[in-house]
Amino acid sequence: MVLVAFGEAARREAAAAVQTVRGACELPVSVIAESRVARAAHVVCPYQPAVPLAKLHLDELSPYDPTLYLDADTRALKSPAPLLAAVADGFDMAITPSHRQGSDVLGHVGEDEREFTFEELGCRDVVNLQAGVFAFRKSPAMLALFAAWRAEWARYGVQDQAALLRALYHNPVRLWLFGFPFNGGEVVAHLFGRARR
Repeated sequence: MVLVAFGEAARREAAAAVQTVRGACELPVSVIAESRVARAAHVVCPYQPAVPLAKLHLDELSPYDPTLYLDADTRALKSPAPLLAAVADGFDMAITPSHRQGSDVLGHVGEDEREFTFEELGCRDVVNLQAGVFAFRKSPAMLALFAAWRAEWARYGVQDQAALLRALYHNPVRLWLFGFPFNGGEVVAHLFGRARR
């Protein structure tokens, strides 16, 4: 399992997240950060600015294959290992939909990028994905997706979710969708925004 934590708030949240992971499962945990986080292996990130670029380079930075990624402001209430099981069964990526769907889809994304994304995808009725909890394997399809995700993020350089949808549209992978309990529910709680304070 890998978390990304840059800045004091993110490191504090990651330390709390790691503690909950240790109580919920026996997966090894690493944190990509500028300094060590207690109870986790340290991965040095060469990318500056580090966030969100570190997340978009998990294919290169993660010491694990497959990898389970959690945002620093998450808490494991139960084991999130089923996401890894889906990837072990042959899916390239396991992820959950965002709670922002329908008329609120990509509601946190700037208007220019949101409209560009709808135009690129050819519709406004898209399934928004929550990139704060996901698992992946380093398959050729996923490596291509990560490269495309980085390129799409570079267009606007702010949010990663719209960039992920555009990258998936042009570089499809075998994707397994888990339900809300795995990101913002009873398996993984998500304290959105606390790592940025």
